Amino acid sequence: DCRRREPALAAVRAPCAYSGAVAAAIRRLKYRPERHLAELLAQLLLECLTARPLAIDALVPVPLDRDRARWRGFNQAVLLAGPVAIALDRPLLPTVLHRTRPTRPQVGLSARERHANLHDAFACVDRAAVAGRRLVLVDDVMTTGATLEACAVALRAAGAARVFGLVVARDMLE
Repeated sequence: DCRRREPALAAVRAPCAYSGAVAAAIRRLKYRPERHLAELLAQLLLECLTARPLAIDALVPVPLDRDRARWRGFNQAVLLAGPVAIALDRPLLPTVLHRTRPTRPQVGLSARERHANLHDAFACVDRAAVAGRRLVLVDDVMTTGATLEACAVALRAAGAARVFGLVVARDMLE
């Protein structure tokens, strides 16, 4: 697919596989919610960037849709990105990217369904904050990359110079 069209997402870093204790910690953060786990998971992100740095200007957490954010009471991507932004002394831009519509949860969808589910689901609402900047999108898990790519498309359309992804864990569709 990358040979047919250049992806909006330049690269992705993921320090862990989505299994074992890491998968359990992510699920507990998102669904229990045990917010204290965000600090530990953010440390994994920071160690990953220390080992394999990216030249970035700011961090952008992947946004939740309004209903899911209200139900959960927080956005786990914001909780993960905050400590990393502080440690790297880079701005955190939690409001520049918005969901334009509710989407189905990605769990259980095929790769094709995931991409279709997120087509045009994000928009950058502050072009000035992203124009010409190298951004890193932060999320908890990447499976097909559909969410990160959809966010990157919106940020690139708003003028971002480069967009990278940073996730705690990489999962694979079975």
